[in-house]
This record gives sequence, C-alpha cells and structure tokens, in this order.
Amino acid sequence: MAWLDKINKNSGVAQWLTVIVLIITAYFAREIGDKQNNINESIRKIEDSVEVFAYTPSDFKPTSNGRCLLTLTNVGKVQLYITSYRIDATSTPVDNELLPAGQQQNAWYNIYLPPSIINRKKNITIKLDDSLQRHWESHIDSTYNGSGCEAITHKIIEIDN
Repeated sequence: MAWLDKINKNSGVAQWLTVIVLIITAYFAREIGDKQNNINESIRKIEDSVEVFAYTPSDFKPTSNGRCLLTLTNVGKVQLYITSYRIDATSTPVDNELLPAGQQQNAWYNIYLPPSIINRKKNITIKLDDSLQRHWESHIDSTYNGSGCEAITHKIIEIDN
C-alpha cells in the first residue's frame, strides 16, 4: 500500500480524488432520482386511469322496433360523473350522475336507445367529468342487427371545457 502512503503525504492529490468521487456520486444519485421520478409518474398515470366501457346486457332483448339498452361501466380508477350524452343529433343533459370506479355493485348507468332500423349505426357521445375536475368524452357506436344490439366503445379522450 505504498501508493496510499504517497497519496496521504501529498494532500492535494487526496483532495482531488475526494472531489472526483463526490462528483461521480452526485451524478449517479441524480440518475437514480430521475429513474425514480419516471417510475412514480408511470404509477400515477395508472392510478389516475379513466376509461368507460359500454355493452348491451345479454339478458336484455330489444323490442321489435330496435329499441336497445346500452349499459355504461366505469372500468378506470377515478370516479366519473355523467354530464350529458348525445345519440346522433339528440342531446340529453344528465345531472352529474355518479359512475363509480371499479367493480362496485350498481356501478353502471343505463341508456335506452331510440328505435332503430336494422344495421343502422348510432353514434353516441358521452360527456363526463372526473373527481379531479378533468373533462372527458367517450364515443360509442351501437348497431341493431335485427336480433340484438352491438356496442363498440372507443378510447375515452380528455377535452378542454
């Protein structure tokens, strides 16, 4: 360990080595901190997820004129409030009806669709607010095929109000 004795005798070299080690340590501490911030941001996005799923209950039989039932379920992690929905050109206001997050009992909202011609697609737009004061819009396509109704839910989008 002769080299260590030489460093100890020459305190200038020891000070420079200390400074270099501190700089390297600070650099890696910052890199680790940045990685942790990225992980935390990803977790926050998962916890604040917003998504609505629309379906036609299997036990519901449409009327002979194509009147169907559409059920909305909040499959995200944030409480949602329905403010209105529009079927084709007809808009219907809703008084901030709660659509609870998760798989709670009664965590759904029913919309009865007006009568429809076979294989005619209806465009449905649902406007929602969440518990974090953000505004959302969900688009759904529904088609009456003569024996039942089919619903396709598109990805929900955040909107400016």
